[in-house]
Amino acid sequence: MKSRKLIGVYTGLLIIAVATMIRLWRLKPMPKAEVFPRDYPEIKEEGILRLVTEYNQSGYYVAGDTIEGFQYELSQAIAQLSGLEIQIFLEMSLAESFDMLEENNCDACGCCLIIIVKTFTRP
Repeated sequence: MKSRKLIGVYTGLLIIAVATMIRLWRLKPMPKAEVFPRDYPEIKEEGILRLVTEYNQSGYYVAGDTIEGFQYELSQAIAQLSGLEIQIFLEMSLAESFDMLEENNCDACGCCLIIIVKTFTRP
């Protein structure tokens, strides 16, 4: 008799769990709030320019006890001219860098992109 009660309890719990899963599955996902990129006056007001770049020889790297690279030197020139503090985020994935831009986690993407142009000639 005791095992019949346990089977009944387990069956009831299973039905509740399945019903809950079905209700959660039918819920529509909440739409993401639209995030607008910051423009220069907003960046200037905060005083911080957030830049995402790659850690490589052309962008940003550590050589001995100094930081070097084109993107780093360019960001330092921007900081000197504008008076902004530069925050650099390192991301090796280009897709992740673009995601950071879309989610407004950074203001600019300083990644080295290779552009390939195909030229066609007539035979």
